[in-house]
Amino acid sequence: MLDIIIPDLPFESGDEVVVLLSGLGATPVMEQYIVYNRVEEILTEKGIKVHRSYVGNYFTSLEMMGVTLTVKRLRLTVIPESWSRKSKRRMRNLRKCLEMRQKGYVLPRMAVNIISAINQRSAPALPRIICRK
Repeated sequence: MLDIIIPDLPFESGDEVVVLLSGLGATPVMEQYIVYNRVEEILTEKGIKVHRSYVGNYFTSLEMMGVTLTVKRLRLTVIPESWSRKSKRRMRNLRKCLEMRQKGYVLPRMAVNIISAINQRSAPALPRIICRK
């Protein structure tokens, strides 16, 4: 599976990703975790860090066997000029928060959703984000 996914974006060593592995209905969760374990091993070998993983039956199809795999890279983009001054300031704070996380701070869960929305250019405004140790 990853032989097709990794070169498609392409992912690079040092990237942080979110992995979503969903069973299609008839695949037991234990088997899904076995597949996820192998996915994480391959990503680690390539220098790609898994920031968060989701494993379970998220997308099902009437007891169909198998799994779907989605890998999303986390990356902050350039701040658009059309954003308000407040949103730009919050984006800079988010970047600082990400840097602080590498020093042991906890990144709020909603920050992952915000980064995803920014990458899809669908974030009209940024909420306030607070990092804590």
